[in-house]
Amino acid sequence: ELGMLVQSFNTMAEDLEYSQERLNQANRDLAIQNEQLEERRKYMEVVLNNITSGVISLDKTDKISTVNKAAEEILGVDAHALIGYNPLELYQKEYAALLKEGVEGLKNSAENQWQKQMDLNLENGERKLLVNAVALKTSYGEDIGMVIVFEDITELDKMQRMAAWREVARRIAHEIKNPL
Repeated sequence: ELGMLVQSFNTMAEDLEYSQERLNQANRDLAIQNEQLEERRKYMEVVLNNITSGVISLDKTDKISTVNKAAEEILGVDAHALIGYNPLELYQKEYAALLKEGVEGLKNSAENQWQKQMDLNLENGERKLLVNAVALKTSYGEDIGMVIVFEDITELDKMQRMAAWREVARRIAHEIKNPL
């Protein structure tokens, strides 16, 4: 019986040692995965902060979770003032209705995408924005939020209008020159 007890104890000690090795390996693997995730997070943060388009992400409860630097500049606000709020709470009523239409349309759309051109009167002046919203869904269809990307097309619009007026002026000059 004593031999059987010693053998059982040795087996238990070996099992504990094996379990400890597996636990240590799992901890090492987890640490490596955490480092990789942190590197990816930093990379994504750098990318988002260096693009010229404004990017705002919403979580599944429609609260703002991230805002990049371009969005801060375009909207003329501090990101910390936006994070945690529902975007519908932040805009004037005329824009809130449009955003609500977009959010609802996006949630009910099979395409998971919504696009609209908006004219906004912001503190830093009137801006013409091209807004794209995309629903974020897992591979099995669970809604996990959305990403709103917008570009300030105010200058582009001005340039297009100037080009159109130049063309009008050129044609008028041509029409005047012909009879002369």
